[in-house]
Amino acid sequence: MTEQKTVRKISSFAAPTEDDLAYFESLPPSEQHALLRAELDKGVASGLSSKTFDEIVAEARAKFAARHSNG
Repeated sequence: MTEQKTVRKISSFAAPTEDDLAYFESLPPSEQHALLRAELDKGVASGLSSKTFDEIVAEARAKFAARHSNG
C-alpha cells in the first residue's frame, strides 16, 4: 500500500498566518524551495514580473548581503 501524503496550501504568501508559517518552517528545505518556486512562477506567468525565479532569488540574496555587510 502506498503512503498518501497530505498536501496543505499556504493561505497567503503575502500575509501568511501563524499556521502557514509553522507549516512552512516544518518542511524540509527542498519542499520550501519548491513552494516558493511555484509561487514565483505564478507571478511570472501572470505578467506582473518578467524576472525568473533565479533572478528574484539572486536579487534578494544580494540585498540581504548588502544589508548585513554594512552593520
